[in-house]
This record gives sequence, C-alpha cells and structure tokens, in this order.
Amino acid sequence: MTTNLKHIFILLILRFLTSAVCAQTNLFEDDEMLDAEIKINYSNTLYYPSKKEPNQIETHEVSIKSKLTCQIITFSLKRYEANSKTRNDCSPSMHCPILTGSSNYSEYDDKGEASNIIKFPLEVSVTKTSKKTKSNKLVTTYTYKASGTNEMESVGLEIKPYNAPFGQPQPLSPNYVIWLSGGKDWKYGGKTPYGSGSGQHWDDFEEQLVPSDGPFGIGIPYTFSDADHGVDGAEIYEQLLVSNYKELDNFLLNPIGSFTIKAAGKRYNYFEGNEEREGRVEVEIELTPHLGIVPLKIGK
Repeated sequence: MTTNLKHIFILLILRFLTSAVCAQTNLFEDDEMLDAEIKINYSNTLYYPSKKEPNQIETHEVSIKSKLTCQIITFSLKRYEANSKTRNDCSPSMHCPILTGSSNYSEYDDKGEASNIIKFPLEVSVTKTSKKTKSNKLVTTYTYKASGTNEMESVGLEIKPYNAPFGQPQPLSPNYVIWLSGGKDWKYGGKTPYGSGSGQHWDDFEEQLVPSDGPFGIGIPYTFSDADHGVDGAEIYEQLLVSNYKELDNFLLNPIGSFTIKAAGKRYNYFEGNEEREGRVEVEIELTPHLGIVPLKIGK
C-alpha cells in the first residue's frame, strides 16, 4: 500500500471506529466525550545526496494549532485496566484505542447517518526553503513563510497501548503511543489551501533572489507519527510515547479539570548515494471535559 493510500486508510479507520461505537451504543454523553486543543510542530530536512556534501537541501517546517472533538473508548480502557496483559493484544498495526479524536468529526445516529458535523479549522504556519548548487556554490533558490486558516484539511488522533514494531525498543513498563495523521476533506479534491505570506525565488539572469508573487500553500503533512512504523539499518523513528499511562487512565475514567500530554520524536534516515533526512515531531494535547461547543455546520 502506498504512503498516501495508507494514511487515507488510517483516517477512515479512525472515523469509522469512532462513529461505529457511537451508532451502536448511543454514546456522546458528556462523560464519554472530551474537548481538546492540539499543537503540532513538524520539521523535515532532506539533503541530496548527503548532509556532509549536499548539492541540494530541502527544508519544511509546519506548526499547527486546532481544537479536536475526542471520544473515550471506555470499554477498551476498562478492559486494559482490569487486566494489564490485554494491552499485549494490541499489535503495532491494530487500531485498538482508548481515545480517538479529530478536528473534523461526524456524529452518527442509530441509522448510521451523519446527524451532526463538528469541524474545527487548522491554524497553520509553514516555512519552506530550497538550496541548490549554482556555480559550484550552494545558494538559497526558493524560500517562503506563510500562515493562515486551513479549512480543507484535518488532523486525526488515536492513543492506544504501545507494542513496539520491528526494530523499535519495547519499554519495560506499559506506555501508550500517539498515532497522529493528517487528511483532506473529500469535497476539496485537488485544491490547495493558501495563506498570507511572502517569498523569494532565484533568478538565473540576475543571479540573486527576487520576490515571489505566490500563492503560498499552507497544506499540512499527512504523516506525523505512525505507531506501526518499523525501523531497519540507520533509521531513527522515535515514537510519540505517553509513559504516565496510569495518570491518563485515571483522567479518562473521571475527566475533571484538564490533562496535558506532551511527546516528541526524532526522525533520521540515510540512503547512501541518494539522500539523507532528519526531522522532528512535537505534539502537545490538552484534554478537558466536553462542554458542548457549538459546532460549525457544514452543508447537507
């Protein structure tokens, strides 16, 4: 399965799981839902063919802020609480969460029809820079910074028991792992979200950077952190782990006040003779009891 198809599939699974639970059990009571605010910082740099001797460098940095509507998967949480060994049943590739969430969330009735859509836009800032070799010198050939409100795309969240995929270390004590993906609303098809910003590009005739007219995209990555990502060779792919699992369990079973989750992971890989890449993902999620925020109604 290709990377793009894989992450579309993940988002569909997350949405299906949440909606199926709600349709079957008529959940969505206040004590079964949570509100959340999420902040994501993503950075990725590619060096061609290597960081030591590059002839081209591509840097991409994205910051995202949004609200989420979250669903506590109570029956899974209580099962893991009752018997810690059942956490081992949740393989790296399985979707067996204690919590799911999305910035674009549908409530379903007992007929399986969407009865309400809660859509929170993403506040996005993007920086992109390209460097290439010109006259045997590495120079900046393109750069821009842009920010704005992105209503075309969404963020999907799953928190589940962590069982290490191939090549990853297994913690001595139980951990949860954050599975975090991006996606686009189907109705926007091939459209691109744009923001306000400024940029420059290299002019070969003038041999210098000149202003760019834009537009400047503020699209988000669709891959932030895959809980089932195995590693081999020189690759580093640090998972977004939640080590204080008991504290999170206690909050989800009795959500009073707020609970903040912070996690970060380093990324690195080297393909000899081709490219070297390094990056980092940081996420902060603040969970609070559901207050029934008035949703943005999205068409019929």
